[in-house]
Amino acid sequence: MLALFENDLALVRFVEPADLRLLRNGVPWDIWHPWILKAWLRGAVVPKAFTLLRRIPSNMIEKAVDWPASLQTEFFAKLQNTGMLPALPKLDASAISPWMRWDEVRPHFLDFKENGAKEI
Repeated sequence: MLALFENDLALVRFVEPADLRLLRNGVPWDIWHPWILKAWLRGAVVPKAFTLLRRIPSNMIEKAVDWPASLQTEFFAKLQNTGMLPALPKLDASAISPWMRWDEVRPHFLDFKENGAKEI
């Protein structure tokens, strides 16, 4: 994972075949959210997009660890909306320029929303 963007977009480097892809709805939040919550409890380093801008009481995080995935997703959205987590950047040419050219985005776009990976 190279970068996350708003609207559930992620820039990912694949090993086989060696390629970059822009994924929509391809981030496994049901796995990531519990991992991030547990990392916060341990005081571990997390990706920049999940570095808290203000402290959250540990008892609140402990409760969130046991919540179902849908509630954890709402919890993270609320943290972003209230400014406790940084907002994810918009997808634009400057945001992806370290990895690919803007004109390369469309042919490297995959949508996981419907039936697995579907190139657009």
